[in-house]
Amino acid sequence: MGVGCPGPVDVEQGTAVEYPYIRDFHDVALVEPLAARFGIPVYIENTSNTMALAELWFGAGRELHNFVCIWIRSGVGAGLIVDRNLYRGVADGAGEIGHWRCPARDRNKGNGDAWRELQDTASVRAILRALHPDTETAPAAEPQVSDVLEACRRGDAQALDSIRAAAESLGWAVGHLGLVLAPEAVILAGPLTELGPVLSEPVGRIVQDLYAGWDLPIPKVLCSDLGPFSGALGAAALAVDRWKPAR
Repeated sequence: MGVGCPGPVDVEQGTAVEYPYIRDFHDVALVEPLAARFGIPVYIENTSNTMALAELWFGAGRELHNFVCIWIRSGVGAGLIVDRNLYRGVADGAGEIGHWRCPARDRNKGNGDAWRELQDTASVRAILRALHPDTETAPAAEPQVSDVLEACRRGDAQALDSIRAAAESLGWAVGHLGLVLAPEAVILAGPLTELGPVLSEPVGRIVQDLYAGWDLPIPKVLCSDLGPFSGALGAAALAVDRWKPAR
């Protein structure tokens, strides 16, 4: 069984370490009780990594050798595929880009040079707050993105501007990831990808600007097409990726 979990995880201990957007979600044991309940091997990874595996096995990464999958929801994280293998890094800490401080549009000063954590400017949570600044969302509340998606489809100027502002910061992060890892593609995943080019094209433009003057291949910026059950596909891909039959 594969389990995708938001936030950092301790793969060796089988626990979810923390996730600030779910109340009291600290050091949650998941592997041991699930293995005991179902009597099968259980593997855990953070959601960004499982989404990268989903793209590798079932999605836009099937023909790629090196790519990055960026998961965007309450936070922002990256799953790194290197030579068709998931790269976890020391203590499974690779891909925690949500804490990167990046340039963000200062809504009080127009296009100012404010710097914020990526997850505070490009996540679904950040977009909802930008559209409804007077509404305090409890940390445990599940973000509702359907209204934003529908408003963008209607051509609502405020909703579209909010997506563009998030895409500017996201493009900065994608471009710098590209300069470090030289991937073939960066795949955006999460509910915002239903917007397709409305999200990917402004991200791609920022990436192109960052690559200007460098004779380097520019990674493609793609939106995942795995749909609303992509998380389940990621968990299945994790089980396939980690399980080894007894010999």
